[in-house]
Amino acid sequence: MNANMVWRRCARYHLLRARTWVFLSGLLWVVLSPCAAAAHPHVWIDAQVEIITQGTAVLELAQQWRFDPFFSSLMIEDFDKDKNGVFDGAETLALRKGAFDNLKNFDFFTHFTIAEQRSGAAEAKGFRASIENGTLIYRFVTPLPHSVDPHQVPLVFSIHDESFYVNVRVPGDWFVRFREGSGRDCTVSLEDDKGRPLYLGAFFPTNVEVRCGAQ
Repeated sequence: MNANMVWRRCARYHLLRARTWVFLSGLLWVVLSPCAAAAHPHVWIDAQVEIITQGTAVLELAQQWRFDPFFSSLMIEDFDKDKNGVFDGAETLALRKGAFDNLKNFDFFTHFTIAEQRSGAAEAKGFRASIENGTLIYRFVTPLPHSVDPHQVPLVFSIHDESFYVNVRVPGDWFVRFREGSGRDCTVSLEDDKGRPLYLGAFFPTNVEVRCGAQ
């Protein structure tokens, strides 16, 4: 490998690294830049959701995010300080502060539609991070704005980044489930939200609709 190839690889690595750190600072470049319309995914997440209920009411969504290999490698390199493949308490705190808390400004990418009223997740709690086979995984819980009984009114939610800098993918039928022992008379359907196009209409967020009983 000649010196020019080495330089080009290093330049590409540092460019991608700088772009990825935009995510850590809250996607502000994408949101504020006049070039925001030209944004496209730089981070990919496979999301899984567990619906948490009390009685017949839905209270919270327990989420798991699995990040793409490149973003995972950057975060593991920067936050697993002792390189043992495990985030200890101090490392988890640093990761949460550096690469999670600021997502509050973006509703933690979690959007609800309840009785035709749209809102975003106001908080996330119980943050945990782990490394599994080189993949960075976040786990946390997002409470609903208020409890919802899907026997009375459908619950609709989606997990997506409005700027489409981050692409949250829906990996098949296991994307969403009820916590064990609940939701026995409920159905979950997935449908693209054609009314909320992303990236100039090239993609659409996936709405999850939860209905229970004889609705």
